[in-house]
Amino acid sequence: MAADRYEFTPMTVADLPLIRRWLETPHVAEWWHDPAEQFELVSGDLGHPDMAQFIVSTDAHSTGALNYLPYGVSTARRGWLTREEVLNTLDTESFMKEVRP
Repeated sequence: MAADRYEFTPMTVADLPLIRRWLETPHVAEWWHDPAEQFELVSGDLGHPDMAQFIVSTDAHSTGALNYLPYGVSTARRGWLTREEVLNTLDTESFMKEVRP
């Protein structure tokens, strides 16, 4: 992958073990709560025709590379995603309401 490039790869069944590991990581579970419940939601939506799930990869190795986030967002928009559908584009208060209702 080229430096500072984002890659959106459609999620497949083969990605589910990775998703489970992420959800079980303590700092992820702190935000997403019950890893088993979240895994069921993600894996259950995988084949749904109205859902498009992606693994977003980047070659960024520092927080300074977060300045490139707009490029990732513009790529998502090409897939007709709106700001409201991308959790990490919300302001802090809205994000917290979504992850800790």
